[in-house]
Amino acid sequence: FVASGKDTTDASVTWSISGSGCSKSACGTISDAGLYTAPVNTPNPPKVIVKATSRTDMSVMATSEVTVMEANPLH
Repeated sequence: FVASGKDTTDASVTWSISGSGCSKSACGTISDAGLYTAPVNTPNPPKVIVKATSRTDMSVMATSEVTVMEANPLH
């Protein structure tokens, strides 16, 4: 993920992830640079919310929904 906007860079946001079917690492992980890694097991429901929050103004944030799918071993 990339944070962009007026006076916004990846270094100026805090990344977090959550989901109604998961918590903490069961939702996957996200690095300080915005690299999302899916969890080993697919959450149920398989929706994860990635959130970027400004480090300087906590009222400034954006979210994106990710659908986690099982890998197809034939591809």
